[in-house]
Amino acid sequence: MDNTYEIFRGGLMTTIKIKDYKYNIVEFTITQYMQDEHGKDIVNSKHTTFYTPKQLEEFFTPILNDLKARFNHENHSSESNT
Repeated sequence: MDNTYEIFRGGLMTTIKIKDYKYNIVEFTITQYMQDEHGKDIVNSKHTTFYTPKQLEEFFTPILNDLKARFNHENHSSESNT
C-alpha cells in the first residue's frame, strides 16, 4: 500500500500518506499547510507514526466505522427532509 489522500478546505491543505514497508511496518503521515495572502506560513506541520499492519487496523477501524455511521446517518436524515 502506498496511498496519498489530499483535501483542501478554507486555505488549509491536508495530506495523508500511508506507506507499507517490507519489514511489517506501516508509516502514517499527516501534513497540514496554509499560507496567508503574503505567502507567510500560518500552518506548516507534519506528524509521522509507525504501526504494524495489525496495530494500524486496530487503531483506525473503530474511527472509520464511527465516521461511516455518522455519514450514513447524516445522508439518511437529509434524504428524509426532502
